[in-house]
Amino acid sequence: MTLSSFDAVYYTFAFLVPGYLMFWVFSIFVPTRESQLQTAILRYLFFSCLNYALWSPLFYYLAKIDYSIHHTLRWFALMAGVVLLSPILLGMFFSWLVQQKWLRKMMFKVSKSAFHPIPTAWDYKMSNLSGSWAIVTLNDGSQVLGWYGSQSFSSSIAGERDLFLESVFQMDEDGAWIKRKNTEGIWIPANQIKWIEFFSDDKEVSNDE
Repeated sequence: MTLSSFDAVYYTFAFLVPGYLMFWVFSIFVPTRESQLQTAILRYLFFSCLNYALWSPLFYYLAKIDYSIHHTLRWFALMAGVVLLSPILLGMFFSWLVQQKWLRKMMFKVSKSAFHPIPTAWDYKMSNLSGSWAIVTLNDGSQVLGWYGSQSFSSSIAGERDLFLESVFQMDEDGAWIKRKNTEGIWIPANQIKWIEFFSDDKEVSNDE
């Protein structure tokens, strides 16, 4: 069988785009391991097939009643939803699912060496960090006191684990954290970070500005 250029584009779009969209949305919420091109293509094909499998009962029913012939516009709208919208929603659902603690506990009961989808401890913590006080210890032993909130940022690219804290503090003689004046945060390069301690939102803070 010989495929024309149009056929090649059509099948590429139909079997790679849904999987790519699903994995792209999934990776926004759940940091994932980098993979080679061949592995990525197989992953997209798998997710595309999974997407179509979930819709296959509906496709079978609509094919029996010749829905595409009698309702052409609705058929194209449905196909657009299956190819473009469904993978996005499924990616969001699966990202929510793998972050549930009960699922991890169930997998651990089945196998003590259960594979975790999040590649590193850095990705795991930063992807679940909504707001926290942080003490960043640098390689030279000095420390940075700050608040990691909605305006802070941590890199998810392997080898570039830099950090931005939106607020910077200093400690007074009584151990209270005092916000530094005239600062809009601090950027800390990855090669300067030795370790980071996180604290719950109950620390005594003075907003001395």
